[in-house]
Amino acid sequence: MRDSQVRAVLEMYRNKLSVLMHTAQSPMNRNDIRHLLHMCKEATHYLMDNREQKAHRWLGFIQGALWRMDVFTINEMRKHNSRAIG
Repeated sequence: MRDSQVRAVLEMYRNKLSVLMHTAQSPMNRNDIRHLLHMCKEATHYLMDNREQKAHRWLGFIQGALWRMDVFTINEMRKHNSRAIG
């Protein structure tokens, strides 16, 4: 994925997480979401600093957390990545 494509996926996740922040039922969930929002921001900074591999690892972690939180399925995120590539 190109940097601009990774940024687009991170932005989509940032938007989704911002919405989830307002509907989270518990402080623990809000903390998890807050942390993922921070990771999206940092991963974008890694791209700007030419640290693409680290940004990709963080994107993978974010996607794993989103899957674990039942926000997106693996297939949905595969489509996010393939749309970003295409």
